Amino acid sequence: MHKRVLITTCGVGFCSRCSTAILFPVLPYYAQGMGATPAVIGLIMAGFAGAVAVVTIPAGTFSDRLGYHKLLVFGVAFSVLPPLVCLLASNPAQLGVALVLQGVSWAMIFPTTSALATRSASGQRMGEALGWQTMINQLGFALGPIMGGLLLNHYGFPVVFFVSAAISLFSLTFVISRLNTIRLSKKVENEKNVSWGWLKTGGVVAGLLAIFFLGLNQHAVTTFVPLYVEGFGMGETQAGIILAVLFAGSTVARIPGGKLSDKVGRRPVVSLGLVLGGISVASLSCTDFLFGLAIEAFFCGVGLGLVVVAGYAMVADLGPPGMRGLIMGVNSACAHISMAIGAASMGMVAEVAGYNMMFRVCAIISLLGLLIFLGLSRNGDAMRQ
Repeated sequence: MHKRVLITTCGVGFCSRCSTAILFPVLPYYAQGMGATPAVIGLIMAGFAGAVAVVTIPAGTFSDRLGYHKLLVFGVAFSVLPPLVCLLASNPAQLGVALVLQGVSWAMIFPTTSALATRSASGQRMGEALGWQTMINQLGFALGPIMGGLLLNHYGFPVVFFVSAAISLFSLTFVISRLNTIRLSKKVENEKNVSWGWLKTGGVVAGLLAIFFLGLNQHAVTTFVPLYVEGFGMGETQAGIILAVLFAGSTVARIPGGKLSDKVGRRPVVSLGLVLGGISVASLSCTDFLFGLAIEAFFCGVGLGLVVVAGYAMVADLGPPGMRGLIMGVNSACAHISMAIGAASMGMVAEVAGYNMMFRVCAIISLLGLLIFLGLSRNGDAMRQ
């Protein structure tokens, strides 16, 4: 395993996730102050995920051909802009534009860092490499909400947005200082004429659908937990703690989940993640105190972590090695399509039937996803390359 490459991608991924996650407990309140309803807030948050979903596949393909380091530098530089646009926004539509720009920057950063991470390991250790990469990313997700809640509580919205932009600026400095490391691993043989038939295999479809179903849950939870706990008298700091615990659960599951999927196969690890995700999100609808919500959020995060690391590896197992940027773009697109649909559709459910019913609907969707996944992957794991 090429440790210098992995360390570089982990550092950039951490900063990218942290600078975005700072905004998670803040944006619902910011949008609400502009007069946005839950349905509108869901659409605003969906703009971020939708932009990632649209841009990430062409970005991944472009990185395979141009070189991962070039697109990574541009994506990190671009990520400085969206928090500043948030600061200048005066209505929900402008805030939505800022979130779309944030999604575009993510779409350039994620497939390049993930492709470099998988390039840093042999096929037998791909799950472990993705485990390290996504675990460090999730540390940024875990730290971000706490920072965002505390900064908002003590200093207000402008400081939150400036800190988010400053973290992205630091990330840009870091990746530029490590260009020689990642340039050495920018790509292998270019497989321009490889067929897209691998996308039609049962293992690939099953892995992508598992990512889709649990991603829908995650974005519904991260978008609406701040407003849900407000009904129990909890504020920004408590909402940030709950989201941080969710991301912490996802973090601690990544390396064990990746290693386990390398040993016993992707299918059982993904199945376990879907079960944990469904049960824990259902439990959120029955709890009204901080400790209980934090425990349930933790196991929701564990489920997410298992599905992401094993599901991504399951798809990569069948993809051509020379199209690794594209493969990770496909994974990311699927995840963010589900997040966009989750935020928008669950916002409508919450507005009509309340947050409790919204969480129960999410749970039903997760368990339905488990049945579909088991049916499509019944012939076993994808053959590892």
